[in-house]
Amino acid sequence: MSNASTVPNATSWIHSRLTALYEDVSVQDAFDQAFSPACEVRLNHDVHLLQSFKDELASRRAAATHVSVAWDANVISTNDDTPDQPAVVAGALVVTRSLPFRIRVSPAQRHTHVHFSAKIEQDAGAQGGDQRRITSFYYTSVDRTPPIHFAVPRAAQGGGSDGQ
Repeated sequence: MSNASTVPNATSWIHSRLTALYEDVSVQDAFDQAFSPACEVRLNHDVHLLQSFKDELASRRAAATHVSVAWDANVISTNDDTPDQPAVVAGALVVTRSLPFRIRVSPAQRHTHVHFSAKIEQDAGAQGGDQRRITSFYYTSVDRTPPIHFAVPRAAQGGGSDGQ
């Protein structure tokens, strides 16, 4: 069996690494597995240090009781055929954070809509078996609060109490 068949393609690799950033317990380990220490990071088109991006994600996770990630079906890569070569992967995902307080019996939630573009390259200084790391990362996000659905009394739905 060839090595290329055992190593995930760039799309699968980025999917697992970015999901881990939001869902795994250890932010530090997730960052070490995903990003090169010299990664160029742009958040909403402003240049940021990798550490400030890590701190921002950690602070968002601190208030959440549960986090889930839903990926858009259109995650694309410039090179999924040869994992040992550089690739650019772009896509979108929605991070749903459940907060510890409730609104109308349900946990309060916050949705973060993320669009990203990541350049993945081999990093000789990376620890572990897979030495691919993100060396350039563009991250655009917008936070939204999902709508609150109020229960509508039966009498208000169909025109009264005529037994229907």
